[in-house]
Amino acid sequence: MTRERLSLDCLETFLALIESGSFSAAGERRGLAQSTVSQHLRRMEDVLGASLILRGQRGCQPTETAQRLTPHFRGMLRLEERIVNGVDAPSISLGASSNIGVYILPALMRQFRDQIGDMPDVRIASNPELFDLLDRTDIDVALLEWWDHRPGFRCQPWRTETMVVIVNPAHSLADARSLSRQEFASLSLIGGEPGTGTGRLLATYFEGETSPTPVMSLGSTEAVKRAVEAGLGASIVLSSTVQEEARQGRLRAIPLQGGPLQKILYLVWRNDVSENAPLVTFLARQAAAEHRAGTAS
Repeated sequence: MTRERLSLDCLETFLALIESGSFSAAGERRGLAQSTVSQHLRRMEDVLGASLILRGQRGCQPTETAQRLTPHFRGMLRLEERIVNGVDAPSISLGASSNIGVYILPALMRQFRDQIGDMPDVRIASNPELFDLLDRTDIDVALLEWWDHRPGFRCQPWRTETMVVIVNPAHSLADARSLSRQEFASLSLIGGEPGTGTGRLLATYFEGETSPTPVMSLGSTEAVKRAVEAGLGASIVLSSTVQEEARQGRLRAIPLQGGPLQKILYLVWRNDVSENAPLVTFLARQAAAEHRAGTAS
């Protein structure tokens, strides 16, 4: 027996209901009678087999189940809009982790625009947020600082970035040409906490040995750089994110001894996105060009 499926009209009505907080306001927003709003809600609850709305003195509030499902409901409506808009002008949306989006992507997007004559929609977010956006089909392609190889996607290494330790120019190690593992481990580190991409990299680098003590988590490389500049500690960042500050003498960027510590950045796209799509092809060419440059050097 074919089960009843969710209706996009009902989804829109449900979202209007939780955003407005009342059946009458939702009906006004959607141009529907209040009884129709109630019918749409009942249909959704019947299909899902779960209650979605709590009625109380504060109006209509979503249940825990509804709160968990609401991002998916919004994603379904955005996907429908993208499908309709894509009939005449198919487009692919790109997500980039914060460091890539801020420090690497702008120049690449200028090249893409000049070569292709178009610009993709771009979302900049944290790595975990981009995972969710990929799963919800809100984005098609992503440039990530780490990848968990979940099913439904294709992935390839995109480029390799060298990590450098940054300190304030007045720091006792500011004049060092490079840092030993022991010197690095002695630092009070801003960022690099367990669970982040840099935290994973450091766990592999130190392999169970004594590692730097994270003293502060700030959430963005810009905030980290300002904290290091203020003398609140040291950090380790992608070399491409600190070139301007190092050139101006506001920060010291110091490599590690024994060869550079490197982070692999990844190009990921959904299985239903063609590898011949212009954006995927362009970004893959960038990866191939960097590989050739690395081999030549």
